Amino acid sequence: MKIRLLTEAAYNRIITLKETMSKKDRGYGVIPIKIQNITFAIPFRSNMAHKHGFKTIFHNGVWNGVDYSKAIIITEDDLQPKAFKLRSEAEYQKVTATKFNGNLRST
Repeated sequence: MKIRLLTEAAYNRIITLKETMSKKDRGYGVIPIKIQNITFAIPFRSNMAHKHGFKTIFHNGVWNGVDYSKAIIITEDDLQPKAFKLRSEAEYQKVTATKFNGNLRST
């Protein structure tokens, strides 16, 4: 499973969507998931205060995780080719070990 960043062109195109996280100067890692030939980008968050996601690690008093409520539809060209490295190896291990219970196929 590769964690990626969106390209600048993709980010500029989707910034107006309410699902999009808006701090442009900060890189947001996303998990690209393909379901029936539609590619979704599901972002990581460092403060997930709701239950609509996959919680990974508890850090500095808040849950980090993959936020399903912020998922957006993208194309393969919207992803930067280089993998994005999470700050925490423990978070990466939890995501890759679980693979979302086998229900989704990562691109």
